[in-house]
Amino acid sequence: GATSITTVTIGGSIYALVVGYHGGGQILNIPDPYNITNASSISEGTQYPELLGATSITTATIGGSTYALVASRDDDGVQIINITDPYNPINASSITDGTRYPELQDAHSITTTTIEGSTYALVASDRDDGIQIINITNPYNPISAP
Repeated sequence: GATSITTVTIGGSIYALVVGYHGGGQILNIPDPYNITNASSISEGTQYPELLGATSITTATIGGSTYALVASRDDDGVQIINITDPYNPINASSITDGTRYPELQDAHSITTTTIEGSTYALVASDRDDGIQIINITNPYNPISAP
């Protein structure tokens, strides 16, 4: 079932982004509460390898483009998806727990912030009992913050 939802406005339209624990999600166009349509769907697999066990979703606008960021508990990571065109989402990058990102095991919650012109994802993880800070100013090449 659904585990997290957020909304974002793209090109004057409101979209709901929903992810589920079993590795999938939807982008829903909400022109009004009585007329919801599916813009697109995403699912765990080769294109989106960090969606299994999705527990949290947030968005960030970077350089005029809009991105969805998903924390994934079972995959121990983060999936970054370019949703500038909500009808054609594109994988920007995938981040997995390991040497470069040691605090992503059982990634549970995600948020973003901008500090001095750089955009960061902050990810809380259960098993690592910590927070991973990731510079996503270039969402196609994220960098672990020191």
